[in-house]
Amino acid sequence: MIMRAAPALLLAALAALPSGAAAQLYGDGPNYGAPALYLKAGPQSSVPLTVAALRQEIGLSSAPAAGELVPAVFRWLSSGFGASAEGGRLIGKTTVAGLLKSRKLSGCHDWALVFSGVLRKLGYPALMADAAGIKWAREHKKGGSFSGHVFVEAFLDGRWMLIDAASGRYVRDYDPSNPVIPVAVGGETEGLYVMFKGLDPRSYGINSHEALRAKMEDFAARLPRLKLRYPDYKVTNPPRQGPAVTELREEDVTGACRQAPCSSHPCNGTVVQAGDWDLLVEKKDGAYHAHHYPYGHIFNQPEVRTEKFDTLKAVNAYISALK
Repeated sequence: MIMRAAPALLLAALAALPSGAAAQLYGDGPNYGAPALYLKAGPQSSVPLTVAALRQEIGLSSAPAAGELVPAVFRWLSSGFGASAEGGRLIGKTTVAGLLKSRKLSGCHDWALVFSGVLRKLGYPALMADAAGIKWAREHKKGGSFSGHVFVEAFLDGRWMLIDAASGRYVRDYDPSNPVIPVAVGGETEGLYVMFKGLDPRSYGINSHEALRAKMEDFAARLPRLKLRYPDYKVTNPPRQGPAVTELREEDVTGACRQAPCSSHPCNGTVVQAGDWDLLVEKKDGAYHAHHYPYGHIFNQPEVRTEKFDTLKAVNAYISALK
């Protein structure tokens, strides 16, 4: 059962939220006490579909709560969109309309752009939260590589929540005034720090990959002077859906992985959820390998073990036994 706050108490709680002075490193913070301000699309995030068509395509009820809405939008993105390797060159340039047409996502900016745009179209206030990796920034040397992630902030079930659009994970007890997000993404085991918030990259002043890289360099230089307060969040994983196919086929385990977890971790094979595991199954050197990760943490936590099989039939039998 979903508990809803009385209107007067809810309004008081919203009014008590900070307007955003420390909600991120750059720019003015959102006015979290006025969620309706974030229902209008930004320059990149207009959705051309009608609400009815969008709800039908995603498979939503007329008034879904977060527990239905977030997993449904994630499933729709991960099953209906392919991957496109663009190396960040389209940051600040792609639009939701264009991505809906191509049905390809080139990275976490695209995932968060579509996810937040769809939520607003369905009537849920939403923002993008563009963050840099804290571990990366501590170790960064000028001219080196870059590491970050983009999340979605959404007003659902009477509160602001944090959503990782690319994995379907979300945080109910989210404090939007704290720029530190203690969620592991890829190699970022120390969490991330929010640099920008807005309706889309153009709305928060990022219109190119180069502009984002310059700000990330600046963040890395500032990090030693920043006071980090790590909140204690409980992360909700998406419901287990089981493998996308009844049995894995040869082509499933030999080609490039096109599933959501692999969008930021290019690899071959396919991802399967079975028992308490997320498995990356691939064919390599004439044998089949099932790489085991804790459920909901594939690539975010270290691999636990690898099982090797001589035949694909043996792999499918193993997965069936795990279920």
